[in-house]
This record gives sequence, C-alpha cells and structure tokens, in this order.
Amino acid sequence: MKMLEGADVLIENFKPGALDKWGIGNDVLRAKFPKLVHCRISGFGADGPRGGNPGYDAIIQAMTGMIAATGSPQSGPMRIGVPQFLETTLYETGLAIMHPHAANYFMHGKPPQLTGNEHPNLVPYAIFPTRTADIFIGVGNDGTFRKLAKEIGKPELGSDARFARNKDRIANRDALRAELAAVFSQHDAEPLCDRLLAAGLPAGPVQSIDKALTSAHAVHRGDVIEKDWYKGVASPIRLARSKPSLRNVPPKFSEHATSVLTEFGYSTGEIDDLIAKGVVCGPERKR
Repeated sequence: MKMLEGADVLIENFKPGALDKWGIGNDVLRAKFPKLVHCRISGFGADGPRGGNPGYDAIIQAMTGMIAATGSPQSGPMRIGVPQFLETTLYETGLAIMHPHAANYFMHGKPPQLTGNEHPNLVPYAIFPTRTADIFIGVGNDGTFRKLAKEIGKPELGSDARFARNKDRIANRDALRAELAAVFSQHDAEPLCDRLLAAGLPAGPVQSIDKALTSAHAVHRGDVIEKDWYKGVASPIRLARSKPSLRNVPPKFSEHATSVLTEFGYSTGEIDDLIAKGVVCGPERKR
C-alpha cells in the first residue's frame, strides 16, 4: 500500500479474489487511490463458468484451439513452444521471448532439447490422453503436484522420492508420465478438467476453435461480437465500466478515402482528380 501511494498503475496476475482475501481488493484500492489504474491479468477473468479458475499459458493454448491447430498429422496436436504476442520488432524480440530456453542456456551452457509439448523446466506440464480427448496439465511447483496427486486419488505420488521435487520429476519424467497416463485414461476429459480446475489445479481439454468460441465461458464473457454481416472475436482488453463493443464493421476497400481526405481539407474536385490520376484509390469496383 505504501508503494501504491505514488503509483499510476498496478499490474497483478493473482487469481481473481486473491487481493480481496488479503483485504486489498479493487473496491479498497479504488477508494484509497481513485486515480490508480488497476490492471489484472488472469486465466479466465473473475466471472463466468470458468471465472477464478487458474490458468497457465499452455492451458489457455489447449482450451482456445491453439494446440489443436498446431502440429502435423504425424505429431498430432502440439503446444506452441514459446508464449506468443504481437511482435513489433524482429531479431531482438525473437531472443527476448525465448523463455525459458535462453535462461537455461545462461545457467548451464546447453541449448534446449526438443521436448515437444512438454516444458523443459516443469514436470508434469504436458498433454495427456483421457478416455474421450486429450487434456493439458500444468504443474508449476511441488505443492501443486502434491495437490494434483491427492485430487486424482494417487497421493503416494506426491511423496514418492522419484517425484517429490520438480528436479526429481524432471529426471523421472517418463516414469511419472506413465503413472499419470494410467490414471487419466480412466476419466473423461471435460469432467476431469472441471474437477481439477475447481480444485485450483491448472488443467484444460485440448479443444478446437469451434468449441472454444461456443463454450459457456466464451458466451458469458461476450468473447464473440457481431454487427450486420461481421462476426469476430471481441477485444481481450476489458475496462471496468465498458464492455467491448463493435461500433463499425471493417470497411470495404478504400471506403473511407474520400471522408479522410475531406477532413484534411481536400475538395470534392481535388479528390476526384487524385483518383483519376491514380494517386488515390477510389472505391472498389466489381467487374
């Protein structure tokens, strides 16, 4: 709270409700720091069927269709190897997003091995088959692994010397994969993931884009937006008092050229002359 006295923006990525439990939720912050911009990054948001559920990068990849759309017929669905975002530069940005591979290289001097869907530093963090579909499980620490082991009815895995610590699980990832695969093969994907997510464990079904866009959570959050003939994905940026809206559909080719040039003082005759000379593109003509 002392640090916030001189802050303009607070960015946090705790699960929704965590700050409230600590007595510093959004209502408290708004009352004490009315000019503060509070930015919360979460897996699913605070409301909706998945509201408050935990989520790692790969879980979101699985549930939004990214994994299902990546890979080949030979490899099957594949996790994207590094977290993605809109790039505005090239080489340096490529190096900057090579996490955790660059950090691993600086630590032990070895380039990364091909791990497929699995995380080089965290185990288990991979795709597993179930009775009905593939799921992605992401375990970020030892406590979470013990909780997972208990939730799936195998608490002994949490105290097994081969799997007790993350470095042990890395050394014995094949043995652990076999243990978990045997358990998950007895469950259906959706109910299993629902139960794990409800218990605070990052898990998600590997589903295609059609299921992602029509899921109950996407519908509740208003993730699909429509106007006239246009249908698309709503902005992922949510402001406290304003829901994403679609004010204008995407323009047709050169649809606004005349109005934009008019704003800058060009007369109708001047615009027609520019179009005639080919300096400005006129409205698209159907042949």
